[in-house]
Amino acid sequence: MKFLFLTSISVFLLISNLTSQTYNIPSSNFFDFLYYIRKPISDITNTSGQLFFPIIINKKNSNQKILKDENGLFLFIEGTGQCYKANQIGAQLVFTRVDSTLYFGNNFNASIFSWRDTIFSFGGYGFWRTNGQLRYFKNGFEWNITPVNKEYPYREFIQNYLPEKGHFFYIQTPVLDESTSTRSTQYLALDLKMETKENTILGEISKELELQTKNYSYINLPSLEGTLIQSEKGVYLLRFAENTVYKLMNPAIIDDLYHKLPNGPKNTFEINSKIFFSDNLGNSFDSVAISIKDFKKEPYRLYNLAVGKPYNWPILIVFLLLFPAGIFLYIRRRYPYKHADVEVVSEDISLKGFHDLAFTELENSLISQIITKSKSGLPVSVEEVNKVLGLSKKTIEIQKKIRTETINRINHKFKVNFSVETDLIERIRYEEDRRYFKYTISVQNAFLYASNS
Repeated sequence: MKFLFLTSISVFLLISNLTSQTYNIPSSNFFDFLYYIRKPISDITNTSGQLFFPIIINKKNSNQKILKDENGLFLFIEGTGQCYKANQIGAQLVFTRVDSTLYFGNNFNASIFSWRDTIFSFGGYGFWRTNGQLRYFKNGFEWNITPVNKEYPYREFIQNYLPEKGHFFYIQTPVLDESTSTRSTQYLALDLKMETKENTILGEISKELELQTKNYSYINLPSLEGTLIQSEKGVYLLRFAENTVYKLMNPAIIDDLYHKLPNGPKNTFEINSKIFFSDNLGNSFDSVAISIKDFKKEPYRLYNLAVGKPYNWPILIVFLLLFPAGIFLYIRRRYPYKHADVEVVSEDISLKGFHDLAFTELENSLISQIITKSKSGLPVSVEEVNKVLGLSKKTIEIQKKIRTETINRINHKFKVNFSVETDLIERIRYEEDRRYFKYTISVQNAFLYASNS
């Protein structure tokens, strides 16, 4: 009993010592800016090789990351779960430990960011595996895990975090499963929706980017809805939401960011179209303005939408040959003659452009209106669809016929153009009267449509 009592006292003292640790950092332009700015900086990148606190983990200097959210300025010790919060005392910032974590060990190279005044840690490596866990932290407590729909292993590589829209886009590199010695070979683009905690595979990264598994210099640019990466081919802006790539053409920006500092930019973040950066320990601090006008759009997509097995080309060729014939026979059977009261409407909507897989101006107008209302969480009514299609003065039978044909044709073109099985325009029955529909377009399908616009 005496041994257990002494052991309990020792553990208590150890925990008390850990939670009361403090470190001082001299005042500097970099830390003063982060401490006093009111705007949260939800993702600070390029933090490798920094040692603000003399903390050694496994006889090595542990990487130390910085974050500013609505609750203050924080510093994290990679691989431990340790979190320190800053307070100004005289000419120094005093960082005091605010967590009660003893040791993590499974979150080396994890991404740390904040969303809605909560700090999150995503992915990381440890205990012979790369994980895709999403963890969150509250002051004074240990880290907790929050469930996601499916776990995709991730170490911080290239990501694009848009806090106002709640999207955390990231690129998963080839992953080694050390328990089986199997390795994946794909570079996948994924979207973690913070509202629902759902991971979605967007596609495989285009070969034109020539990505390699290494520590890329990337800078998250929420104002430009993308992330900036430096590769051997140049500096690029990756926009995951619209599936596009832009090349930075302004040599002055490239020189300021990548040539003036011997170790490259550190502690990079962006506010109001200005990139802020420091040297290795935050001794120097500077900024450079940037806008979409500094870029040129590349002719290829960021990622290819079709992910999975390669096509069976012989079957695909046969399908492409037979498909137009099938469409022709279908039209001949369904439209043996034109009705006099719908002749003009049929010419503009029902028949014209059926073989052409490009969306017509009228179809694009309808799609745009549904996407706009769907973003606000509202469906489009039958009356609104009729108004766009110019059917308001037609009979109910003609309205229903042309409306159905138009939406079916749009969904058909969407499936063929993007090699998907889902409808672009979804029909939802009204609860009040199930004879009538309302229409909506999902966020994912809106992204796909926008990527080809």
